[in-house]
This record gives sequence, structure tokens and C-alpha cells, in this order.
Amino acid sequence: MVQFKIVEITNLDGFLLEFEKVPYYSKFFFKDELEAIYSYLSDYEMDTGYNVLLSPETIYQKFNVYNDISVYNRQFGSNYESLIDIRVPGQTIIPVKGKKFIVHSY
Repeated sequence: MVQFKIVEITNLDGFLLEFEKVPYYSKFFFKDELEAIYSYLSDYEMDTGYNVLLSPETIYQKFNVYNDISVYNRQFGSNYESLIDIRVPGQTIIPVKGKKFIVHSY
């Protein structure tokens, strides 16, 4: 059984290292996607003053990557034309490079 360690985010390298330690979860995210998630969580810490604790398992469960908006539209039966149009309660949209984006569901 794999034990998941919950850690405080201190820097990007440490964040990436936590994923490298658990190859099962690291295969679901590319480096640019993890960098976008880290940036989002760091901004959240700064905005709220709360320390963010994480595990790769939690990231895997709460963050989903979409290659473009058409994939998102097919999954949710929606017809959004751009990321700024997506306003769904319980979801935050995190842009990545190109057309890719991540949805944080909470």
C-alpha cells in the first residue's frame, strides 16, 4: 500500500518532487500543468493567508486537464466558446499553455 504524505507547499521544485515520488500520479500531469497548479495554489495562499497542504492523490482527484474547450464541452454537454465564459459553481479554471486548461473542482 502506498502511503500519501501531506506536505506544505514551499516552492515549485518541492511540489514537483512530491509527484516524482509517486509515479502513478505523476503520469497524469505534464510539467507545465503541474506548474500551473502550483501557481494557482501559491496565489490562493497569498490571497487567503492559509497554508495549502497537499498530496499527489488530492491533486489527482481535484484537478482535471483538458486539451481544449471542445473536450470540456463534450464532457459536460455545454457549448462554451472561451475559458472566460465558463462560470460553474464549484469549479475554477486554470489556463495552461496553448489551448490547454485545468479545472479545479471543489
